[in-house]
Amino acid sequence: MLERESFRRAVSESGLSKNELARVFEVSRGQIYNILGGCTPPAHRAQRINIYSRAILKLVEMKILPLPLAVKGQQRADAIQRLIRKLYELARPE
Repeated sequence: MLERESFRRAVSESGLSKNELARVFEVSRGQIYNILGGCTPPAHRAQRINIYSRAILKLVEMKILPLPLAVKGQQRADAIQRLIRKLYELARPE
């Protein structure tokens, strides 16, 4: 079952664009909007989204997110790629 509040918080507090969030969550941008609009993803996808949402919120607590406004272009793309690697580290079961 989707932890909708964690997902909404991750979306709003991360400072990431919907395109960036889609890359992080491994879904389409349309699916991001659908979930925000109340649609429930399949169970396997909801489980992954829950794990990534919790990890994003950890990154927010760690002050890694949101990225500074000055980070743009290729620098931002590189930062997002590093963020994805860090996110996947945090998402691993303990």
